[in-house]
Amino acid sequence: MLACGGVTNKDCFLYNPENDSWKVYSSADHKHDYQPGEVFEKKIYIADDSNPEVFDPATKIWSSWPAPSNPSGWCPCLLAWQDLFILIGGDSNVRGVQTFNHSSNEWNVLDSSSAPMDVFCSGCVVLPNDDVLVVGSENNDVSSAAIFNVRSNAWRQLSDTSIERGGTSLVTLGSRVFAIDGHGGNVVEEFNYETQTWSPVDAKLTVFRKGHQGVVALPAEMFQHREGGCTGVQ
Repeated sequence: MLACGGVTNKDCFLYNPENDSWKVYSSADHKHDYQPGEVFEKKIYIADDSNPEVFDPATKIWSSWPAPSNPSGWCPCLLAWQDLFILIGGDSNVRGVQTFNHSSNEWNVLDSSSAPMDVFCSGCVVLPNDDVLVVGSENNDVSSAAIFNVRSNAWRQLSDTSIERGGTSLVTLGSRVFAIDGHGGNVVEEFNYETQTWSPVDAKLTVFRKGHQGVVALPAEMFQHREGGCTGVQ
């Protein structure tokens, strides 16, 4: 597991689950504050209006890739969807949607006039049914949630969340989808994408930071050696 970027940070840190330790693995050429990253073909792409970078962990080589057509600013969402990247929102383009085609190496700006909410430090995830779930905002739509269908470029607004979800993180574990805290408090909820409803989860974060944490799905086997073992989410 690699963690890259952050305020004033150029380093990528590698996590060792065997001894629960981190070490510097490589350093980027530029700092990336509140800029999202995503993986495609085992490389990490960091979307940045000024200095977009690609990192190959196998060779530790950093290179560049095209900047988005429309500047997104801070805190957009970047998602891998089939052979595309989808870039949604950001404080400079809160309702904008852009796609990056890896085959043509080009960005495309979509008509996003029907977007029902501002996407700024929101939680975003590709659902098991291939739709995109967008939750929360640090703009005017702090408790909003919506579904975006990439194929039809269509949005569907959902009911507001039970708490303010600005800065929340979304993660998919198998066929289950969870929202991990946010500005509204240390509250974990599960989203049922078939019924489009939320249900509370008893588990809470051990350390609560009011959002902006990184969340990644990992196999439970990585942590079976820990005291008490790890069964993961069933």
